[in-house]
Amino acid sequence: ENTETPEPLGAPYIRITHEDDADGVNSVSSSESGGLRAVPTPTYTDGEWGYEYNGDGATIVSYSGAGGNIVMPNTVGGRTVLAVGKGGSGESVINNSSISANSTLTLPSTITHINRSAFGGCTNLTGPLVIPDSVTNIGNSAFSQTKFTSLSLPNGLTTIGDSAFMWGTSFTGELVIPDSVTYIGSYAFGYATFSGVLKLPTGLTNSGLNSSAFSQCPNFTSVIIPPSITKLPASVFERCGFTTIDIPPTLTEMGSYSFAYSHVNDLI
Repeated sequence: ENTETPEPLGAPYIRITHEDDADGVNSVSSSESGGLRAVPTPTYTDGEWGYEYNGDGATIVSYSGAGGNIVMPNTVGGRTVLAVGKGGSGESVINNSSISANSTLTLPSTITHINRSAFGGCTNLTGPLVIPDSVTNIGNSAFSQTKFTSLSLPNGLTTIGDSAFMWGTSFTGELVIPDSVTYIGSYAFGYATFSGVLKLPTGLTNSGLNSSAFSQCPNFTSVIIPPSITKLPASVFERCGFTTIDIPPTLTEMGSYSFAYSHVNDLI
């Protein structure tokens, strides 16, 4: 049974919703002071899951379970789950200290957005991480400092935020980034332990590849840069383990420390 938290307002406050309000915060007018104050979007609960309204759907913002095999639902409170994570607050959905070690995570197949810090710092999460086909955006620090062992990214993904998978030091195998990706943030994969060949997406351009995006990834052996890239940002591949670099003829400029401390033997 769903338990709905009442509106966090009492007389004499009246809720005023503005179309241009950001981050789910509404203005509230006080008839006593005549001023305005901001209150958080109300949170509701459905079993182990806390959620907020997201249009006609919902965003899952918290989890009260003990971990183990964590399967996030596609619906809460009769609403389709469209996103996970509070976003602006930077709070993780899961309290790492409250779940068992070696817990696994299955994301809802209905979501389009994984918000900022949604699972950041959850070192008790491990096993394969499969991002659903419906996801287009992964926010900043969404999975930073987690212990997932493999990563599957969907073909429709467009945005990977800053530090999204930073300190992913349990990842093994190759990192496959779909060609649909047009933005990779700073340190998006910094310090991650993927191995083998890194092939940048063909849809990526200069403005979408940010400094230090793959910095400190020692297990990569080579990188393939698409012709759409004409300039590399600073430190983008600093301290990577490349021995071979495939550079397109369109590349005309490299930022400082782009390949610093790499052990390159061959330029193709």
